[in-house]
Amino acid sequence: GYQRRNEGLIKNGTWTLVEPSKDRHIIGSKWILRSKRDGNGNLICFKACVVARGFSQVPGIDFQDSFCPTLKICGFRMLVALAAQHDLELHHLDVETTFLHGDLDEELYLQQPQFFEDPGHPTHVCRLHKSFYGLKQSPCIWYHKLHSFLIKVGYQRLNNEPNSYRKEEIACVFPITDFCRMTHFLGIKVTQNRKNHSISLSQSKYITSILQRFDMLHTKPITTLTSPCKLSNDDSPKNKREISEMRDVPYRHIIG
Repeated sequence: GYQRRNEGLIKNGTWTLVEPSKDRHIIGSKWILRSKRDGNGNLICFKACVVARGFSQVPGIDFQDSFCPTLKICGFRMLVALAAQHDLELHHLDVETTFLHGDLDEELYLQQPQFFEDPGHPTHVCRLHKSFYGLKQSPCIWYHKLHSFLIKVGYQRLNNEPNSYRKEEIACVFPITDFCRMTHFLGIKVTQNRKNHSISLSQSKYITSILQRFDMLHTKPITTLTSPCKLSNDDSPKNKREISEMRDVPYRHIIG
């Protein structure tokens, strides 16, 4: 995993090695190891990814804009409803190494990945040419890159959903993995029945993970968790002891 990832970065022209400059900020890097699982939680493979320590970036110098719009759940439901109404098959596409397709405007330098320092230039640093995982501006750069391309080839963006476009395929430009029929999307299980013109959405895996986390998997189910009530400031902790106790109560995590 380490070797393949590093070779892919070099092949993509992500950086060039240069001598470090004393007046330039050098951003650290680290390896992230994680397991990739399918929508049912089954292990697919282990992955290694080198990322930038973006928390050390200096605003106004290392990055300017970092905002990136995300798909609203109501927008996703609208697309699902249209697919069900017109008997369309939903497909799930994944752009490979997404953030590495963007071009940087800033002059950024990154430490060489651990274990893969150039033996001939061990003290050199990476002069980044592409956006990189971990950088504050990477999601914003990728969004504008994709948006510019889609508009150029004739896509139309929906007025009320900045992440929804309509037209044809985009696999001819970006390397894309087609997972064929959509079965999961952002943790949501998608079940399509074209015979009945219906699509159902479920988050049972997410609910089960919450129950397991708080040791409530074997509790008895009830229709309503509590009788209807209206919370007010009077229900808030009143003193330092109560405030301290409530800090250890993961209320927001439990209710989602």
